[in-house]
Amino acid sequence: MQDLQGEPLISLNEKFSCYHSLVERCRDFGFVPDIVVKTMEGQLIYRFCKERIGLGIVVDIHWDDIRTDGLRMISLSDSLPWKISVIVREERKEEKGILELVRGIV
Repeated sequence: MQDLQGEPLISLNEKFSCYHSLVERCRDFGFVPDIVVKTMEGQLIYRFCKERIGLGIVVDIHWDDIRTDGLRMISLSDSLPWKISVIVREERKEEKGILELVRGIV
């Protein structure tokens, strides 16, 4: 994360939790990220990177669907946290399998 300090960044906008996670994580490292482009479309992040506007921050698990020719992908070692929720019917919340799942997440 520290390597992102001072770099122009491209990210999804404030309507997405990954934006807030990025800002929070950068603050954990003592700096405010320089986000030069905020978008609502993940595909635009790749386009702006190809136009050399900045470094794109993506939390994308569908790599096969994305054309990344001309781009270099670098995994963040101090990655952004994922917020995981478990939704279950009230009457099932104490079932063994549900409790094991929740314990595995926490």
